[in-house]
Amino acid sequence: MADYIDECGKVGIRVLPPDVNKSDVNFSVESNNIRFGLLAIKSVGISFISSIVEERERNGKYESFDDFVYRLKDTDINKRQVEALIKAGAFDTFGKHRSQLYRVYEMAIDGAHSISKTTANGQLDITQLMTGEEIASTIPKIEYPDLPEFSMKDLLLYERDVLGLCFSGHILDSYDKHLKELKPKEINSILGDEQLKDRSYLSVAGLVTSRVVKKTKNNENMAFVKISDSYGEIELVVFPKALSQYSSYLTVDNVIFVEGQASIKDEEPTKIILNSCKAVLSNSEYVNAKKMSSKLYLKVKSVKEPIVTEIIELLKEYSGETEIIFYDNEAKKYVRASNLTITASEDVIFALKSILGEDSVVLKNQ
Repeated sequence: MADYIDECGKVGIRVLPPDVNKSDVNFSVESNNIRFGLLAIKSVGISFISSIVEERERNGKYESFDDFVYRLKDTDINKRQVEALIKAGAFDTFGKHRSQLYRVYEMAIDGAHSISKTTANGQLDITQLMTGEEIASTIPKIEYPDLPEFSMKDLLLYERDVLGLCFSGHILDSYDKHLKELKPKEINSILGDEQLKDRSYLSVAGLVTSRVVKKTKNNENMAFVKISDSYGEIELVVFPKALSQYSSYLTVDNVIFVEGQASIKDEEPTKIILNSCKAVLSNSEYVNAKKMSSKLYLKVKSVKEPIVTEIIELLKEYSGETEIIFYDNEAKKYVRASNLTITASEDVIFALKSILGEDSVVLKNQ
């Protein structure tokens, strides 16, 4: 699905998001665009989708979420399906936040089922004697809580969950400046590459969405970590040595850049054996890092002191562009920390000054 939609974008065709007032059962043409079909939303069945479209064609567009639930009360409407429609943004046409709909949808469906059950038990359905406007006035009104919208990250992940891709943006949009420098491969291009060979070098970037730690035969911890970019998800295999070194990066909701080897086995999706990873900087962090000094000087009594090792381990958590150079006061020489560059944020500078002293931490411009 993501591949097809990506291809549409390349040739100038927009794929519009799902909408209960505009989408058909399947994908359809709308002006010069393609409208996402309701059947492509995970967890929403064909019977309910057909009811949505048929009711809309028979009695007109849905005026509100309240109206939608009430008019479909006698169908197989259920909470799982309505939740999926909310996550997909199919109710955005009504002008309510998805967070608001998410808070009230269960209560709304319970109310609709109650009305439907009363009618089914033989009690008079007075709506049979009323006009369309009079019926609309009797629909139970939902009180929507005053809630902010879900975070952009949550919106995108919900869309990925039920649509397989994101319409509200891309998960990594706010990291694109650093990603342009890192140049990772798109995950869907890896998963769809039939020519890819086992143990080939790969680099990817994505949001950590899950992490499962298991014991090896030697009773060491290893992990299986899933990361997701805008169009796909892939699993990382993290062996004990790599896990001990990069564990802090491999936590849910972190955006990371990974280098490793392809693991290709019959009847299994491609995985990546992680060799190394680092944090991807958000656009604001990246710009600030570029503006900051390219060299951070740290004065120590001797580079052989244990405190230096401790500082290096601490700074590994703050990947960036600034070089670290120690001044060894005993040897009277500068020593560059190899393979270590950091984001020299105010918090990092403050922490280092707390450890080494105010005069022992100096930033110098490029």
